[in-house]
Amino acid sequence: MLPQQLPVPHPPGLPAVGRFAESKAEYEKVLGIDPDDPTTHRPTPVHTYTAAATYPVTLTVQSTTTGTTASASSSAIIAAGVATTGTPTANPGGPYTVAANSPIALTSVGSSDPNNLPLTYVWGFGDGNSGTTPNPTHTYKTAGSYSPVLTVSNGASQGSASTVVSVTGTPLAAMVASAGGPYTVAVNQPVTLDGSGTTNPSGRQLLYTWDFGDGTSASGVKPIHFYTKSGTYTVNVSV
Repeated sequence: MLPQQLPVPHPPGLPAVGRFAESKAEYEKVLGIDPDDPTTHRPTPVHTYTAAATYPVTLTVQSTTTGTTASASSSAIIAAGVATTGTPTANPGGPYTVAANSPIALTSVGSSDPNNLPLTYVWGFGDGNSGTTPNPTHTYKTAGSYSPVLTVSNGASQGSASTVVSVTGTPLAAMVASAGGPYTVAVNQPVTLDGSGTTNPSGRQLLYTWDFGDGTSASGVKPIHFYTKSGTYTVNVSV
């Protein structure tokens, strides 16, 4: 009995080529497009379709010893290929300005591919570091001007572009208030509280507001206070 295997189309794509396989080398395969074309009388013929469509395909096999023939039909579904020509466009945004040791968010929102293919992203931040997310956050340690480069790829081609990040001097450290202490004093005796231990990186004049913990308050760097009852009090200073 002759095998009844139908032709199996090659997966659609570029180029649109139908491929047909047969395990019996003694049979000839004919596509039925041009019977006089010797290239179709092969166990594994190759044909190129020029347009996307569904084509009827007929396989005819003939015994080389008896001359008997048998035919089977199928279809070749040729899908429109996805174009991969064109270079994607990288858009790293900017220019940016940020203080040293402060994070900055970079964006690739303006990047695109002419065929709407998915993109991968590689950032070179210009300070020896890199990242692979579309919109990374990066921290520059030293003031200066940096030129980060964004490279986008669609798998077949890639595009790159740079931007500018201006990094200013190290920002001032946070101010830290200090109320001094702990303090010990007798009832109705004066105690001098000291807020001079407050750190003040800006060098500007500070205003001190004290809460003595007994319902009273005062201002100044070193206020004097009298407690009229014994106990433990929590003192707070705001600057």
